[in-house]
Amino acid sequence: MATLTLIVTDAGRAEIVNATNTGTLPVILNQIALGTGRWTPDTTATALLAEIKRVNTVAGTVVSPDTISVTITDDSTDAYSLGEFGLYTDTGVLFAIYSDSVNGVTDKAADALLLVVADTVFTSIAPGSITVSGTGFTNPPASETQAGVLEVATQVEADSGVDHTRAITPQTLTSILTQYLLSTTYNAADVLAKLLTVDGALSGLDSDLLDAQHGSYYRNASNLNAGILSALRFADSSHGDRSGGTLHALATAVLAGFMSPFHFNKLEGIEAAATADQTAAEILALLLTVDGTLSNLDADLLDGLHADFLRNASNLNAGSIPTARFSDVSHGARTGGTLHAVATTLAHGFMASTDKSLLLSIEAKINGIENNATADQTAAEILTLLKTVDGINSGVDTDLIHGKQAIINGFDLPSIRYKNIKLSTVTQDGFPTGMVLNSSETKAYIAGNASNTIYQYTLSEPGNISTAIFDNLEVYIAATANDPVDFKIADNDTLFYVLSGGVLYLYYTALPDDISTATYTNKSIDFTTYDLNPVAFAISKDGYHIYMLGEATSTIYHIELNVAFDITSTIFQTDQFNISAESASPTGLFLDADNSGFTLLDNSGQKHAIHYKMDIPTDITTAFYDGDQYYFNQLISSPDNIIYNNDGTKMYIIDTGQAKIFQYNSGFVSV
Repeated sequence: MATLTLIVTDAGRAEIVNATNTGTLPVILNQIALGTGRWTPDTTATALLAEIKRVNTVAGTVVSPDTISVTITDDSTDAYSLGEFGLYTDTGVLFAIYSDSVNGVTDKAADALLLVVADTVFTSIAPGSITVSGTGFTNPPASETQAGVLEVATQVEADSGVDHTRAITPQTLTSILTQYLLSTTYNAADVLAKLLTVDGALSGLDSDLLDAQHGSYYRNASNLNAGILSALRFADSSHGDRSGGTLHALATAVLAGFMSPFHFNKLEGIEAAATADQTAAEILALLLTVDGTLSNLDADLLDGLHADFLRNASNLNAGSIPTARFSDVSHGARTGGTLHAVATTLAHGFMASTDKSLLLSIEAKINGIENNATADQTAAEILTLLKTVDGINSGVDTDLIHGKQAIINGFDLPSIRYKNIKLSTVTQDGFPTGMVLNSSETKAYIAGNASNTIYQYTLSEPGNISTAIFDNLEVYIAATANDPVDFKIADNDTLFYVLSGGVLYLYYTALPDDISTATYTNKSIDFTTYDLNPVAFAISKDGYHIYMLGEATSTIYHIELNVAFDITSTIFQTDQFNISAESASPTGLFLDADNSGFTLLDNSGQKHAIHYKMDIPTDITTAFYDGDQYYFNQLISSPDNIIYNNDGTKMYIIDTGQAKIFQYNSGFVSV
């Protein structure tokens, strides 16, 4: 049990040592001073730092040759926080003191009993020269020679077996004893069961008997009753050479014995299954197993015929002779020859070389004529064929439409048209807030606010959102970007950014076109230093410029990056542009591909999109409303975000109210 060690003051030591230093005088300690001070006293102390009372309920006992244990009690109704206490002599001198500058000693409540045990250690003063006189009772720590207070050991301390100051209880002792074999608990069968868990090869057990027999019994050869002795157990001196030997006689026709090398070699020379003689039928049967190609057999007849008969051409009765068997001398050159007449308009024959030259000259023209070609085509026939291949990406480049020059527009609000193309996301998420297309426009990624998940779709027709099919690939982002409000992709479809709670988070996809491989990069930027409610953002294609749309301030802020696409390399800008004159409730933002302008989505009034130009690309301070806007005419109930495809010919509006994405085709020809 831990006790407190007091410091003997210089004044206290002087009380013990007599004036002439010839011996010691008895000192009586009869009062304890209690205080609230918390400090680090030393031997020069003469009083407490903040004394509150004194008590005479103190008792002391010598517990070792150099230590006095002092017990202090206070059973009054006083309440205080004890930070220091001191022992006073009957002459009023502070003899010893204790204080803890950090933790204090203890706290006393009004209905509690204060009990403090402290030790005073002496290095040059005999404890017997000090008497503690008070009305309290002693409570020293117990030892082998001193009765007192003893702390109970825990099970861990009891198991360790090294603690000499704590007591063991029956419960902890029982736990220890059960680890050993007790005669009252374990019988012979228990011992055997334990022994069987460790016996066997290399166990080190040395028994006196084996199946009730001593070792000498098993070493007596006459007790063997099964098996055959191995040849290794015989010495050559007692049984001849084990490889044959000379102690046995050779076998004869009438007497068994060893076989001689001569007869052994003779038997070895006879093939397996050999017989004394063979019949013709047996020989034929064997011969048939080896005849045929490459057998080197030279027969006299083949099917009863000699070779001369077979070599006579007049005896051939089937087949045709290959042309390779004719010589050029007998049949002209096999590539054409001269023994046949030249073909004419009336008779078959070989083609003349002059006719072949003429044919080669017109062969290229013949090969250039397509199947089903006609001698001529009418204008109507040509128009009918042209209509089968014209349209977008047909490659047909006309100069005029209705007699006027055509202009193709991208990111142009006045030219967009709704063609009843849309996609419902309700199967995956009923509250979509962001969408992007990959660089080939064959993949769409949609952020779901309700599920905190980004879903991947495949577009069978690039850019056509109505052809999107869910790929069963997704990534859950709630751990970092909970309740996403906007979403963009960049850098060859390997990086994507999610805006959530005013913070922009950066993710990396290990496999492009597989959103399920996305992981958070531990990179983010807090936009709330600009606006308390950021609702959308845009990032330039080169990755050096980010534009944040703040709904609370109706302002677009420009943030420049020192390293492309790395949002931790932010160069904070003060560049900004206020859009409150055109938009009362901004919800979406999209940057033109050439950084020369941007489109703003507004959820107030008639729900519309607004376009702005920048005189200096990327410089938001040069932005101005260029007069272009588009009203959705009640088709869109809750416009939340706006997205364009790569060339700005398709615009997509996310409607959170209907959980749908509506596609508008831009880039129509204006004349």
